Order: sequence, then structure tokens, then C-alpha cells
Amino acid sequence: MNQTQYAASSPSLSVHELSQYQYCPRAGLLAHEALFDEAGEDWPKIRLSYLPKYNLAEIERWISVVTIVLVGVIVATGVALGWVLLATLLAKPGAVGFGWWVFGSAFLASLGVLYLIVMLVRRRREALGTKPREPEFTSEEPVSIHWWELRAAGYQPRSPPKFDDEELLNLHGKPWVVLVRGDHWIPVLRMRGDSETIHTNHILRLAAYRYLIEVNTHYETPYGLVLLPNSLKAKAVPASALGQAELKTVIADFRQLIDSRRAPEPPTRQSLCDKCFFGLPHRYVMNRSETYSEGQPLPPLTVKVAGKYWHSKCGDRFRWHTPPTRKFADLAEPS
Repeated sequence: MNQTQYAASSPSLSVHELSQYQYCPRAGLLAHEALFDEAGEDWPKIRLSYLPKYNLAEIERWISVVTIVLVGVIVATGVALGWVLLATLLAKPGAVGFGWWVFGSAFLASLGVLYLIVMLVRRRREALGTKPREPEFTSEEPVSIHWWELRAAGYQPRSPPKFDDEELLNLHGKPWVVLVRGDHWIPVLRMRGDSETIHTNHILRLAAYRYLIEVNTHYETPYGLVLLPNSLKAKAVPASALGQAELKTVIADFRQLIDSRRAPEPPTRQSLCDKCFFGLPHRYVMNRSETYSEGQPLPPLTVKVAGKYWHSKCGDRFRWHTPPTRKFADLAEPS
């Protein structure tokens, strides 16, 4: 049986699970057994702290909305000041105090709203003032590029469907967004944390999305894009670095690990555990914080600190009390 045949002979894998496996085999098994799906890949939902920065139309819409709010706050400030003057003339000290409180609150709110407008206008100016540019590759190394350079070059963001390949690699996944221009579809990832280093699991993830896009849409993916943390700066990874042979090898290796039912060796570098969600300590709460493997809860393996019990998903699954994360370093002896 060749790698492609073996890759399709087992249950479906998500790109998220595959990326976790490339990061650490234990993390890959945990993601697969917990039935995790693509996490955090959709456009962010609007919230009070959210200001759009990837979509010019949304930026302009928010400028209009926030400007209307600013006008309302300014009117409220003026009304409060008029209240204070009237109450002063009528010698109503209680009403004067209340009026000054409303005035101060409205004035501070107007400053906050004005700050939001300034930020949005700056983003709009950056979007409209950026010249078009596309990445030029001379090797397989990632190339620096800016989000608005690609947008100015005609690429439009699109929220993609969930891609499936049930016939060949039995793989599914959905990138955060794709940039589309003509017959070019560019998968986009967002990096979290503070590191700007492109790791092998990022490359593997882009390779998987490239494969799924080309199988499902028959469009071309000349490169993939990784947005750097909290930034519009990005790294473009050429298609030549997104090899399909390596992708099939990793899928086959991962499926062999799943089928073997064995526990992989723990990681040799503490830095992997420090940054891994599955190794973080969590307060143990019976019937609420259990770790699940293939739909079944696992008995927790806890450490006791100041009368409270702590555990981790990785510790529960692979029966080691303290995955070597810094947050576990000061915990007491196992119970």
C-alpha cells in the first residue's frame, strides 16, 4: 500500500490535527481524540474591543457609525453643561453636582470615541495609500509582504467553505480566509503569540490548504500567506516550499501513530510544552474539567497546591503529572 492509499484508509483528519502533530505528536493525538476542529479560523465576531483592520469597506462603515456616536456624545456634553448653568442660576447644589458628573462622563466618552475615529482614519489612510505589490520569490524562503499591498494588487478576502478530500488523503480543513484574484486562491493563516518565526507546522498547514483548495476548486495557489502576530505585515511562502510529497508522508506517519495505539515519547524541549494548550495546568472541577479521549472521560492526574487540585490534558492522557511547562514548575508534589 503506498502513502496516498494509506492516507485515505483511516478516519478523516483535519488540518488542525495535522498541524498539532507536526508541532508535537502528543498534541496531535490529543487534538484528534478530542475531536477538535479548525479553531479560530473565522472572521472575528464584532465586539466592543474590535476595530476592523483587514477590510476597507468595514473600516469605512465603522467610521460612519462611530462619527454618529461622537455627535451624540457631544450633544450630551452640551446638554449637561447647560444643565449645570441652569442649576447654578437656580441655586440647586445637588443638581449642579449631578450635572458636572454627567458632563465629565460625556466628555471622557467623547475623547474615547474621538480616539477610535483617529485610529480608523489612520487605517483607512494606510489602506488607500499603499501601492500594489506582489511577492517575488528567488528561493523557497518566505518573502515579506504587507496585507494592503496584496489588497491593492487586486486580491479580495473571502471566507472560504470547509474543504474536504474524502477520496485521496481523507483530509478536511478551512483556512482563516482566502485572498482571491481571478484563478488564484491564497490561503491565509494568522499567527498568535509574539514570535514572528515561521515554523514547520505553519508550512505544513499552508501545504494542506493549498492541496485542499486545488482539489476542491481547481484554482491555483502560487503561495500561502502567514499574517504576523497583531500586525498587517505578513510572510508569503512559495508553492515550491509547500510540497505535497512531505504532506502525504506526515499524514501517513500520523495515521500509523493513531493506528498503533501507542503513546509517543514526550517532547525533549521545554519550550514546546510552554506554548502548548494541552500542557497548561487547569483547576480540576469534578464532572466539568475532565479530559476526553474519543468521547470518554479520562481519570485526572492531579497535583495539589494550597488545597486545590490541578491537572492538564496532556498529563491526563499520557499519565505524567507535570508536563514541563513553566506554569507547572512551582506546583507541589503529585497527590
